[in-house]
Amino acid sequence: MKQILTRLLIFVICCIMCIHTFSISTHSVIYILLAIILAFGTILIADRLSPAALTLIHAGIFILCCMIPELVVFLPLFCFYLSRRPVRYTAPIGILAIILATTKFSVETLLLICVLCLCSMLYGYLTTELATLHQQMKHLTDTSETNELLAKERIRMIRKEQDNRIYTATLKERNRIAREIHDNVGHMLTRSILQVGAIQTINKEPILANPLSDLRTTLDTAMNSIRSSVHDLHDESIDTKAAIQDMLNDITGFHTSFEYDMSNIVPKDIKYCLISIAKEAITNAVKHSNGDQLSILIREHPGFYQLTIHDNGTDIHLTDTPGIGLTNIRERVQSLSGTLQITTNSGFRLFVSIPKHTQKGDRTA
Repeated sequence: MKQILTRLLIFVICCIMCIHTFSISTHSVIYILLAIILAFGTILIADRLSPAALTLIHAGIFILCCMIPELVVFLPLFCFYLSRRPVRYTAPIGILAIILATTKFSVETLLLICVLCLCSMLYGYLTTELATLHQQMKHLTDTSETNELLAKERIRMIRKEQDNRIYTATLKERNRIAREIHDNVGHMLTRSILQVGAIQTINKEPILANPLSDLRTTLDTAMNSIRSSVHDLHDESIDTKAAIQDMLNDITGFHTSFEYDMSNIVPKDIKYCLISIAKEAITNAVKHSNGDQLSILIREHPGFYQLTIHDNGTDIHLTDTPGIGLTNIRERVQSLSGTLQITTNSGFRLFVSIPKHTQKGDRTA
């Protein structure tokens, strides 16, 4: 828009000089119309033309000015692109046109034409430089935003990796504590219970019967409490992601992919179910599938857990009587009020969804 307004201003000045020189006549009107067509036609198509085509157009316009000296008065309109290479090489033709027009215009008019030509060239140069700087700034802004997004993504991945390491270390520590409690405290309590039982058997004093019975009850309660705590710690130490990833690492002949998107708080029954289904599906794929790609997706949604297992095998034969593996999978899913869908349109796909509300009363890890 600014270019058009600037050219309109130059055009008005050129029209005033044309009317002042030739007065209002048919020729002056023709010159004005021809200048409008050439100047503003060039504006409309300049950005779509190659540098060579733009150079040829300017050379043709300047040659036309040499042939019709009266058009020299509109020469400033065509100097806007003279700062560009290789259009600038047509400048000598424009200078020649001005020299040939000395018989048509006064010295003052020619000087004003030259000044306007220089102003037009300068404005064109500044406009081109400004557009280049604007493009560079836009590129830098885009690059900066891209780098910022990449940096944020790296930070997010680093934090996620740190959280995963902390979580894995926590699970290992829980497993170690559970094992030590079982091996040390559990064995000592078991020995103590056996010793008290032996003492009760050989005891001949009635006065000691009740204390020994109370001691036996206390030890049994402590043993049950220890056993429950060990089981809870063991359940909490189950890493679903690591367990399934280990299964995938052990198979050959498949390009595997595994996507896991679950929180750290997952009911133990859900963990056992997902691991068992994944193990059964991987075993079936290795034994029966003729495909070479196997993907597993485990994702937690607001209302349910999702497990999707897909392989690209084509030799699929589902019968009315499913095998033991699929039967076990179906029973596990149904025990948690979930749904199981199996499709064979593009390979074998197993989709499991388990609602969360069925696990409200369960102990979570």
